[in-house]
Amino acid sequence: MLGVWAFMLVCWVTSFVSILLAVVEAPSVWHSTIDVCAMFPAVCQLQSIFTGACLVASLIAISNIYYFQDSLRPFLEPATDRPSGAGFSSWWKCVSLVMLVFMSFLQQFIIALVVWDWSPEQQRLLYSTCVIYEALVLSLVHLRVWSAHQEWYNAPWLPANWLEQQGLLRSELDKHEALMAEIEQLREQCR
Repeated sequence: MLGVWAFMLVCWVTSFVSILLAVVEAPSVWHSTIDVCAMFPAVCQLQSIFTGACLVASLIAISNIYYFQDSLRPFLEPATDRPSGAGFSSWWKCVSLVMLVFMSFLQQFIIALVVWDWSPEQQRLLYSTCVIYEALVLSLVHLRVWSAHQEWYNAPWLPANWLEQQGLLRSELDKHEALMAEIEQLREQCR
């Protein structure tokens, strides 16, 4: 899962540098416009390096997500003592995660290639509009794919003490149960 961490790190650093440049170049902060690219050309060259790093990290993250899903296939395929994945729908879960990575970065490259003659502002506006509608569709997919009421959560094919066998201490389970009880009390208070 190193690719997912690399993707998150590269996106975080890119966002930090972009925000920093926007603050430095903002006329309302300094009462004059500062052209960072004229003063420090290397800083603006970093943005193209970050763009390439984001592209590579995005592709690695997508391949890691598929690899992870594929490595879980033996556990999720039918066995004699459990149903077929018990409704886990790993393929759809994988697709929904890949769509998040696609929406967050790769789509910008595709838009830049398809509408190369548009201004950067028009391309960003198209990207923002696409993300709004895609996020709506993806949220509906997530409601179905990542539902909290899926059959596999009950895990009827696992022994009762499976979590403890996997190293999850009883104290952690007690903390979780106490937290869930607290959440339920808060819900009741809000009603």
